[in-house]
Amino acid sequence: MITCEVFYLPAVWQNNLKRLLAYSSIAHAGYMLMGVVVLSNEGIAAVMIYFAVYLFMNLGAFYIVMLIANKIGSEVIENYKGLGYRTPFMAVSLSIFLLSLTELPPTAGFIGKLYLFAM
Repeated sequence: MITCEVFYLPAVWQNNLKRLLAYSSIAHAGYMLMGVVVLSNEGIAAVMIYFAVYLFMNLGAFYIVMLIANKIGSEVIENYKGLGYRTPFMAVSLSIFLLSLTELPPTAGFIGKLYLFAM
């Protein structure tokens, strides 16, 4: 678990949203390895469920960031200010995907990680 957290340190100073999502991918890969280490059918099933949920969350977040970056011409986080006024649907979609990536309880990310930790 410590190695997953170390990769988040460069993300603190990151101002590019795509790179920030890439650092998040490193930590999520560490969580998936946790289920592989168990070497049981339940562990592999938990990893597959977490991977399916993570795939949906991450592809959705990257896709929305790509759409917004093409529209505003930048991937810098500060240029995303006022996104809710300019493109409210994309702002809400990005918020939902990012909340799911943080694994807050009502989201699919939480259910995937709960299953991974419960195995």
